[in-house]
Amino acid sequence: MNTISERFFPSIGKEDYLPLLKAFGFFFFVLASWYALRPIRNELAVEFGYEDLIILGFSVNPISLLLTVGALFMLCINPIYSYVISKIDGSKVVLYCYSFFIVNFVLFLCGWTLLEDQGRIWTAYIFYVWLNVYSLLVVSIFWATLINFFNSDDGRRLFGIISAGGSLGAFFGTSVTQYFALEVCGSDISDTGPSFLIIFSIVCLCISIFLARDLHVEDSNNFSEKKEIGGSAGDAIRSLISVPEVRNIAVYVLLFTTLATIAWMMSLDIIREWSSDPCERTSYFSFVEQVVIPLTLIMQVLFSSFLMRRFGTLIILVIYGLLFAIAFSVYYLFPVIAAVFTISIMQRLFEYGLNKPTRETYYADMKKNDRYKSTVLVDTFISRTGDLTGGWIVGFGLITLSISWAALPLALLLSLTGYKAAKSIR
Repeated sequence: MNTISERFFPSIGKEDYLPLLKAFGFFFFVLASWYALRPIRNELAVEFGYEDLIILGFSVNPISLLLTVGALFMLCINPIYSYVISKIDGSKVVLYCYSFFIVNFVLFLCGWTLLEDQGRIWTAYIFYVWLNVYSLLVVSIFWATLINFFNSDDGRRLFGIISAGGSLGAFFGTSVTQYFALEVCGSDISDTGPSFLIIFSIVCLCISIFLARDLHVEDSNNFSEKKEIGGSAGDAIRSLISVPEVRNIAVYVLLFTTLATIAWMMSLDIIREWSSDPCERTSYFSFVEQVVIPLTLIMQVLFSSFLMRRFGTLIILVIYGLLFAIAFSVYYLFPVIAAVFTISIMQRLFEYGLNKPTRETYYADMKKNDRYKSTVLVDTFISRTGDLTGGWIVGFGLITLSISWAALPLALLLSLTGYKAAKSIR
């Protein structure tokens, strides 16, 4: 019995309890803030996808355009983030960045409350872009804080458990959305805006700021670092070009987000065929979250730490390509709502139960500047560039639902890149 327990459950010392509990709660409220709004983002995508926009006489797919705007915004915001991070106390990163998010949410509340119909429609477009930016930044800053507090050995023991806190928070957030689904139902989500859910997210961010106060390194045996992070605004971009482990993981993230976006846009076509009711679709998106999150939680609590310690970084990074190959094959053979449901569970279970904690363990072995800056660049701009690439691939008809098998070479390339990335960090 002791042998089985030692295999599956990581060793946790008394000194780990308090920071583990704080990190667990921190991630709970971070993901609750995002997952309360995630079904709204998905429903907006479905609504925007019905009609092309006419810009300068050209017909443009709204989703591809918004993904482009999101990627460009990430490119602009990363040097600003790096500059601010270089100048502030490391313990204040969460306070400053999350306060910025709160101010933005307040502005969106004002937009939906004060603007007329056309203004609310444009608020919905901007909100969609911002949600894509927010979803990455808020989580990236959380993990940047964690990997500067825990080292890579701690990560293999504890990141699975901490990720479980995020899954519980995600389940809580989607449950709130499910309960208040009537607020976002109707002919057009931009009419009233998800006001209550934005307020809920603001409250969650405030609690996150409180829990993150002590999760920073001062005098630690693991890190001999000053509080000030230092460097300059261009550090992350320079590392992306010159540091092999940063460059390799960046290509890996670019590929898997490209593939994930292609799969997601294919699934939207299937969902539109399945239902034309925005209320039913929003409820479906929430239901998917409520099914997949408990499964992910079980994975994180019982298996993530064991599998990460047993198989290591290499196998976990490599296997992602195989999973995408299965997903595209299923969409090609069975383009039905049940396939979307199954693939969503499979992909999310692997991403949040194994791949994401493994990538953060990978990040924990990087230098201090790269942990704070390059990791955020990769998880924001590079990730959104992958979304953009996938969006335009589908937008130009290079890979569609009817020829989803055309994405299989990219899936193979992802596995090869994962192998190279895992080798570079050793």
